[in-house]
Amino acid sequence: MFGRYHGTYLATGKTLDAQFVHHWTVKDGKIATFQQYTDTAQHQAVMSE
Repeated sequence: MFGRYHGTYLATGKTLDAQFVHHWTVKDGKIATFQQYTDTAQHQAVMSE
């Protein structure tokens, strides 16, 4: 699944617009694994004063 995180971090007032990829593995009809890929540097920059 491809998507975007978009929002405002209330503590700093900075906005985030970052792409993400979610990779799901399903086994026997149940979620077996989940991995998320995103630019963590963007997230850190938004949370930093």
